[in-house]
Amino acid sequence: MSPTNIITSKPNLEALQKELGLKNIEATPRIKGVVLNVGVGRIVEKEQRQKVAEFLGRIAGQKPVPTKARKSVAAFKIREGNIVGYKVTLRGAKMYRFLDKLINVSLPRTRDFRGIKKTAVSKSGISLGIKDIAIFPDIKPEELKENQGIQVNIILSNINQETVNKVAQYLGLPLEKDNG
Repeated sequence: MSPTNIITSKPNLEALQKELGLKNIEATPRIKGVVLNVGVGRIVEKEQRQKVAEFLGRIAGQKPVPTKARKSVAAFKIREGNIVGYKVTLRGAKMYRFLDKLINVSLPRTRDFRGIKKTAVSKSGISLGIKDIAIFPDIKPEELKENQGIQVNIILSNINQETVNKVAQYLGLPLEKDNG
């Protein structure tokens, strides 16, 4: 079942509503957005930072926005206003296309992937830290000088710890199995 059908089609929402035992369909959990973050604080060369921003744009299908340091930190050699990362917020069709690509193509390409850890799930959604962006089909491994990580945050509404497993199952997200 692809993520596009889950949220947009009424029968799937109704099935999830029944499975969760909710009385109102508006109380059914939904995906509000997906936020992608890439840190570039340790990259010194400007052209290399631009390359990382280009990679993020290719992965997301949307131009990234630079994130700047809010205050100076001498220990990390960061000044207020320096670019320390890039982010993209996806909604609508682009969000569903990205989730489909993440779940069906990229995560299965991850080495030793056993599922999303239970600790990645919170009341506001699911956070994934991916160590290498080369798992995305949009990036050729030879284009990267070194490994670059990415943070993927799936923001959910009307969610709690009990319902998150069912929602992840409906989305097709592979959760890590308990070893007990």
